[in-house]
Parts: sequence; C-alpha cells; structure tokens
Amino acid sequence: MRFLAKFLHVRRSELDRTLQVAGFAMVIGWAMYTAFNGAQAIFLTKSGPQAYPLFFIILALAVWPMVALQGALTRRIGVTRAFRVSLALNVVASLGVYTAYEVDESPAVAFTAYVIYSVAFELVMLQFWLFVTQHFNLLEGKRIFPVIA
Repeated sequence: MRFLAKFLHVRRSELDRTLQVAGFAMVIGWAMYTAFNGAQAIFLTKSGPQAYPLFFIILALAVWPMVALQGALTRRIGVTRAFRVSLALNVVASLGVYTAYEVDESPAVAFTAYVIYSVAFELVMLQFWLFVTQHFNLLEGKRIFPVIA
C-alpha cells in the first residue's frame, strides 16, 4: 500500500478514500462515455453531421436551465442525495430513450435522444465533482483530484 500511495502521490491516510472515489469515477466514466458514444453514433447515422450546428445551439439553451435546477435541488436536499437523484433520473432517461428508439428510429428521435443524453452527461459530471469535493478538503483536493481525473 505504501508503494501505491507513493506512486499516486497521496498520503497513506488518504489512499482508501482516493481509491474509492477513483473507482467510482471509472465506473461512472465507463458507463457515461459508452452511452455517449452510442448516442453520438446513432445521432450521426440518423441525423447526419449537418445537424451538429442546431444540436449545439439547443444544447447550450438546454444545459443552463438544467444546471440552475440542479443547483436548486442540491441546495435543497444536499450533495449526496442530489447525486443519487441525478443518477436515478439518468436511468429513467435511458429507459425513455431506449423505448423511443424501439418505437421510432427517425432522425428526430435520434436528435432528441442525443440532446437529452448530452444534457444528462453534463449534469452527472458536474454532480460527480461536487460529490467528490465532500470527501476531501482543499489541500487534499489539490493533490488528489488529478489522480481521480
């Protein structure tokens, strides 16, 4: 364990928390990026690259209100519970997108699904880092966050 702590440039007293959070980051990262790549592939196949400008405009307009709602939720119920709610809503959104694809594989569905997933991706990443800040103080975070990221 001492070698691992030295290799990661963390103190031995911080190693367990660092490994737990880094493991959690890997699981969430793998899941989110796998789904993101799938949604992007379907979007590009169905809607085509010419839909990207409209996608980015809609994404920009959709993310800001959702971030404000997420901030309000976090202030109201706390970071950990808000993160759980965010993950649960991602599951619900994924099931909804899957159902929509089963019903209709049109370019409009692919476009909408990609927007929904992209907004959800941004929110989960923001909420994850907010959650991580609860486990480390400022000095620990400066040293440990690069290991987690």
